[in-house]
Amino acid sequence: MPHCKIKIGCEPHEHTPKPFTTDYHVAKLQIIFEITKYFHTKRLHALERKHIYQTQKTMKKTFTTFANFFAFTKGERRGVVALLGVITFLMMGIQVMPLYSKDDDLEFLDEILAQSSEYSNANIGNDTSVGAENSRPSTSSQQNSQPRFQTRERTPFTVHANTADTLDLQQIRGIGSTTSHRIVRYREQLGGFVRREQLLEVWGIDSARYEQIKHAFIIDKQNIRKLNINTISIRDLQRHPYLDYWQAKSIVQTRDKQGLYENITDILKLALIDQKTFDLIKDYLTL
Repeated sequence: MPHCKIKIGCEPHEHTPKPFTTDYHVAKLQIIFEITKYFHTKRLHALERKHIYQTQKTMKKTFTTFANFFAFTKGERRGVVALLGVITFLMMGIQVMPLYSKDDDLEFLDEILAQSSEYSNANIGNDTSVGAENSRPSTSSQQNSQPRFQTRERTPFTVHANTADTLDLQQIRGIGSTTSHRIVRYREQLGGFVRREQLLEVWGIDSARYEQIKHAFIIDKQNIRKLNINTISIRDLQRHPYLDYWQAKSIVQTRDKQGLYENITDILKLALIDQKTFDLIKDYLTL
């Protein structure tokens, strides 16, 4: 229905509304959107710069605190270098000391005393031969002709590898406190030594040290701890150094499925047990 304004004295006429233009409103909305986007982006940039500044400030403060904590004066740096040198020297000494023992010093002293006694005997013999024509040698000269020091041959020290404790092992030339504890610990894991060559499996014993100490060990297989493959569990079997979890599991599961083993060599039929592993473990197995 057309709109009209009624005035007194005027005739009614049709009202023409203002034309609606879509492009105008779209442009207006675009301008508003761009302005809002600009201020929003500007605010985000300001917040981002603020966050970066706070992060850098925190990192700088942390670095300064860390640097101040490890800051040393010139004298302190010299003290630290000297302390590190002393520690290095002591560690090298600890590694070298087990290679030497008091037996070396005693042996060297015995050689010196033996040489001195031989030299004194030779001098005394010359003096007595020259004076034998004039007088009879006195009792004191005969006593002096005897060697003042007598050297004795030392018997090599030996221990039973499966019963010796750490103190006994430390009596062997070339074995210190640390090595003796490692030998005892590995012996407990194995269940006892069955071959001297197993000492090479102890951490810290190389071929040179093994050649030095192997003659001091006596191997006795009577005290070996046996593992019954017909009753043992996977958990207990895998603890042995010569077997891993999968090999122990294969042995136990085959026993549970096919029945008890009749011979130790039956485990050679398993895919995970080769001849080398069997040769290592056979002395520790029983039925």
